[in-house]
Amino acid sequence: MRPLAVWFSSRSWAVEASARGRTSRYKTNATAAHDEIATALDRASGMTLAQIGSLLAVAVVLAAGFWQASHPTPTLAALYEEVPAWGHVALDFAPRLNHLLEAFTIGLTATITPADASWKIRASGDGSNAVSYGPRPRAAFHRRSQPIF
Repeated sequence: MRPLAVWFSSRSWAVEASARGRTSRYKTNATAAHDEIATALDRASGMTLAQIGSLLAVAVVLAAGFWQASHPTPTLAALYEEVPAWGHVALDFAPRLNHLLEAFTIGLTATITPADASWKIRASGDGSNAVSYGPRPRAAFHRRSQPIF
């Protein structure tokens, strides 16, 4: 009879190897899909590669969050039916994602030049603990005097 520690050790190695294989396949497929989308956007648009990279990064983040919100667990779905005010987070996935990606793309291509794409956060230097983002904003980056919502 093998000691329990040896049995667990051999089992965890097998699980780890299996998980590594699945992860490797996932990353390979995800990278291929990313490259295919980036190539299509490069051919079909006037966006720079930096803009395409930014758009794809935002798409991944928005899609992950919106997918979770638009596909609640059965427990959450039941709660949303009981308390409709809580159901506002259960949004329509595709329309919301499409709308925001379109808005992001318009804003990205209309206001940010490739030179602006490498903005860095920096301290104000006046002791106020204020921060600014990259170069001094151009007129296109003015602050709204009224809230958006």
